[in-house]
Amino acid sequence: MFGILGKDMPVSQYLSTYAEVLINLGDSVQAVSVLEENIRKNPKAFYALFQLGRFAFDRGDFDEAESYYLKALQSDSPNMGPLYRNLGLTYSRKTERDKAIVALEKSLEYWDDPQIRNALGFLYSELGQAEKAAQYLSPENAGSPEEVAFVQAVLKGNQALGKSDFRTALSEYQKILPIYEEVDGKTKFPTFYACLLYTSPSPRDRTR
Repeated sequence: MFGILGKDMPVSQYLSTYAEVLINLGDSVQAVSVLEENIRKNPKAFYALFQLGRFAFDRGDFDEAESYYLKALQSDSPNMGPLYRNLGLTYSRKTERDKAIVALEKSLEYWDDPQIRNALGFLYSELGQAEKAAQYLSPENAGSPEEVAFVQAVLKGNQALGKSDFRTALSEYQKILPIYEEVDGKTKFPTFYACLLYTSPSPRDRTR
């Protein structure tokens, strides 16, 4: 490709193709460089904006991920389903639950993906809206036994927390600890450790 077009390629979509090859080869550093060059040539290139947002999310820079995804909404021919999903997951990691719910429900208008439904279920569960959570989240739809256990513990724990039943909530949250990383708990339940700490007895309580 470089031999035909030269490295200073005037057509930005070829850069997207090149970046995709690099991503598939696992060369993320070079891929990001090519994607950024793509944006310089075409600020409304959807693929480049979307992938740069994904790379930012993966390294934990959620503000930058949000920025790229919002720009991607104004890009040429955006793929709205995955875009709103990723934007919603980004808001979830920033604990901006209301924005996350709006984005994820918008994503469902374009793409009925189980991951989106699960994310919405966890968010509504965190907000104490058990009925709404149950509309999206069901243990029967989970995959592995660990995921089933995770879903059940989240639903029961958050429901108990909403009723100020801290003992039950703590008991359910403790079931999550051994499997939190295995089921990608950071994405599904980003406030887990805060909830666990909140329901744990204080040092004074432990001495009683």
